[in-house]
Amino acid sequence: MRVSGFLPSTNGFSFPNDWPHVPFLEFRVPTGQELKIGDAAGGLCGGMTFAVKDLFDHARQPPTQTAVPEKGTPLFQYLIKRAMDSFDIPAGPAKYYAWMALPDHDLAWVKGVRWRTLHQEWPAVKADLDAGRTSPLGLVRTRSYNPGDLGRNHQVLAFGYDLDEPAGTVRVHVYDPNHPGDDSVAIAGATSGSSAFSYVQGEDPVRGFFRSRFQASNPPAFS
Repeated sequence: MRVSGFLPSTNGFSFPNDWPHVPFLEFRVPTGQELKIGDAAGGLCGGMTFAVKDLFDHARQPPTQTAVPEKGTPLFQYLIKRAMDSFDIPAGPAKYYAWMALPDHDLAWVKGVRWRTLHQEWPAVKADLDAGRTSPLGLVRTRSYNPGDLGRNHQVLAFGYDLDEPAGTVRVHVYDPNHPGDDSVAIAGATSGSSAFSYVQGEDPVRGFFRSRFQASNPPAFS
């Protein structure tokens, strides 16, 4: 199953998720002090994922530039806005943190990340894809009780899957902002059992994924 017309090489951004140290927001308080919030160097994967979905849903092609947009440009500002949207505060960070703290596999008193991925989240993602809709995913990539590790997680956009029910395997094809132009990126694993998911070599392992809450936005003109 593939969402018709979507490929990362044509519908994703051509620049990587690799940003300089630029704050998300800057403003002055009445005392005259300048406050800076956030840092793009930590990644804008959520903003890039949401913006790519916005553009595709509005039948628009992304800009062809291969360098990250500069601070203050319409595209940069839109990516920051959509990054903030993708955080889904407070529910989004709370879900990432809860999943980070959960074990991979079930315990007597709690379902693990793998069970939640396959039995709660994957059916909703599959329904999106079967309906011809791309589906934003939150990837949980670390086991930690430290809120400071929330930034080690990641966001991507699912656009298709290969499901082999007799073999019990699935590959979820995704646009990953870390790998511009790459149509081969996929999360692969068994649909049952305890084996881990596989992902791109060199990336942090994917413990599990969930369907991100998405609210549509009409992107502005970027030229």
